[in-house]
Amino acid sequence: MANLDLQPTLVMGARGSVGKHVLGELIALGVPVRASVRRPEPGQFPDGVDVRAADLTDPDSLASTFDGAGQVFLYANHAGVQGVVDTARAAGVQRIVLMSSGSVIHPTSQGNTIAEEHRDVEDAFAAVTDLTVIPIRPLVLATNSLGWA
Repeated sequence: MANLDLQPTLVMGARGSVGKHVLGELIALGVPVRASVRRPEPGQFPDGVDVRAADLTDPDSLASTFDGAGQVFLYANHAGVQGVVDTARAAGVQRIVLMSSGSVIHPTSQGNTIAEEHRDVEDAFAAVTDLTVIPIRPLVLATNSLGWA
């Protein structure tokens, strides 16, 4: 088994409302990181951060981004999920922390479109036995409240 401490942690959506905080904490802890965004631009990230362009819905953009990463943080996106699963496995990723939704396990969310999409993503990863997937299932995020205000 590869030493996860030496492999970078890939943060998909590293400019997003959650991803930017995950990336910042990993950097503060001294963890080797790789940031992924759809359209990287100079100056978006601290010096020394390996930045890659990738889109979860475009499997061709994922291979070089996942290559060499030991673990990945990503937001559940049902569009293209099988390409993400296949690419992560082919690249030898060992662990994925999946930002999902508490609605997946909440009994009143049955039939809710967003909950069902998150459930589809979790099901796609659950079908894989050679990849550890750790879902994070918040019900409400404080940043969402700002948008609702």
